[in-house]
Amino acid sequence: MTRSSKMPVAKVLKPEQVDSRLYPAVVKVLDTVLQSLNQMRVLSIVDDNPDLAAAVEARGCFTRARRSVTISDNPILFG
Repeated sequence: MTRSSKMPVAKVLKPEQVDSRLYPAVVKVLDTVLQSLNQMRVLSIVDDNPDLAAAVEARGCFTRARRSVTISDNPILFG
């Protein structure tokens, strides 16, 4: 990707304004994903397959981390 030589660097790196409802909505979606992953953990097929159980656990860890990063990106979100 090349940058136009006519655009000032400050203009290219300026963060975009986002709707204030974005971060709470993303956190809510991630909460729903975590709920679904937790429900998957109790399925017999997941209990019977250690590889599948590890994959579900890893996705849960990733989603919890992503949720934390989303919250930390917007300190106003949760006080």
